[in-house]
Amino acid sequence: MSLTLGLGLPSEKAIEYLRTAGRKAALDREDESTLREFVEYVHRIPAALISVVHYLTQEKRMRLVELMNPENKHLLAGFHEYDLQKGLRSLIAEQFKRQSPEERLMASVLSVFREPVPLAALQSALPSQDWYEWRLRLEHNTLFDIDRDAGLYDLTRGVREYVYEQIPGSTASHQADGDVATDLFTRNALHEKAADYYAQIRLPKEEWKTIEDFAPQFEEMYHSRQAGLYDRAANVLYSEASAFLSRAGYSRRAVDERKELVGKPMGEQSKAYNSGCLANAYSDLGEQRTAIKYFNEALEAFRRLKHRRNEGVVLGNIGNAYSVLGERRKAIEEYYTPALEIHREVGNRVNEGVVLSNIGNAYSDLGEQQTAIEYYKQALQIHREVGNRAGIGVVLGDIGLAYAYLDEWQKALKYYELALQIHREVGNRVSEGYVLGNEGIAKFALDEKEKGIQLVEQALEIARQVKAKMAEDYWLNTLEAMKGRGDDAP
Repeated sequence: MSLTLGLGLPSEKAIEYLRTAGRKAALDREDESTLREFVEYVHRIPAALISVVHYLTQEKRMRLVELMNPENKHLLAGFHEYDLQKGLRSLIAEQFKRQSPEERLMASVLSVFREPVPLAALQSALPSQDWYEWRLRLEHNTLFDIDRDAGLYDLTRGVREYVYEQIPGSTASHQADGDVATDLFTRNALHEKAADYYAQIRLPKEEWKTIEDFAPQFEEMYHSRQAGLYDRAANVLYSEASAFLSRAGYSRRAVDERKELVGKPMGEQSKAYNSGCLANAYSDLGEQRTAIKYFNEALEAFRRLKHRRNEGVVLGNIGNAYSVLGERRKAIEEYYTPALEIHREVGNRVNEGVVLSNIGNAYSDLGEQQTAIEYYKQALQIHREVGNRAGIGVVLGDIGLAYAYLDEWQKALKYYELALQIHREVGNRVSEGYVLGNEGIAKFALDEKEKGIQLVEQALEIARQVKAKMAEDYWLNTLEAMKGRGDDAP
């Protein structure tokens, strides 16, 4: 029978449901007058009927007629008062109180998870339990919601919130009856165990393809924050993971996760790292002023730490932000140049190549294409020496664009094709989109107008997929120019 939870059923339908769904609670043999009295008392509301069936199924020592006795009727008061939440909590509280210490512990462990989890998650938190026996017991406990086909464990509706509230925060002042000490399982401790579980199931970087592949990292960050382990949370998404999220167009999610750590008590290194990563994500989203704010926080912290390598990286990133804002001379003189000096001082060849490329970008934007190409070729040589495939792809695309500005379209296309191969190889969707669009502009300029439009449409689709709003707007305007002006190049 399908039920709408908040609306009262006709009396006969409500009684029929109780007799059908409540066989394990002997409701099919309950006296008609008791059933009728009950359904009228709870106003025939399906949520009340379902909750009481679950409660009586679990509490085999109590029958409905006993639940309706004056000494127990307070458990139904919430339903009688049309307060479904109160009614549900009363039954859950009574049922939870009657669980064994071990069952309460199992429920407590499950309550910290935000999603159904496999048995391995429980085993990770409670490795000493006899899980063969406990799996059978949990399957017959109505507090627990078990998907046998998927092998996933959860708590039933409303139970998670109630149980979680019963767990002490960071310290506990009592011990449960029996052998299970609840002061060993505070909220902080359970969240830390959950974080440990998700750390164990991270995918290796070779298998990263979509944001779903980062679910364990995001859950580890969440549970680390809940446990007060803010330094750990800040470092879950290490440099390669952050770079992947940026390339794949998931910078908004990175912002959402890292903003949760702003203002939290952390070590200087973790604060600097979190601020720098947050700034990079904002920069990816086109929010350069916000990015500069967080870059400066990171820069000050790295200078206090006397961490020259990271100081150089952040200086270069601030230069990128100012360059995007159109302040290219400032970017070159105040940020790129000192960053380049630091990278050479500490022998950081990878970032030396990155900064040379960015200086090339700034000169290109200033219209000095030959100077730009000189810097690009220096950067390309370094990226090849150190085997930085992603960097090689970016610089090849930049050289192509410089030649396009010089109207050397065939040269530009040669570099675009080389860049496109590498971007696809390393999974850099953002740069793949830009190169496709630029290739489309080159084709259009060479009078291959239909092909050019097709390529820009592909670039637009990628921008939408990776949620790159600035790129989306740019390619929309480019398409409009291509289709609206006929023979005029965009």
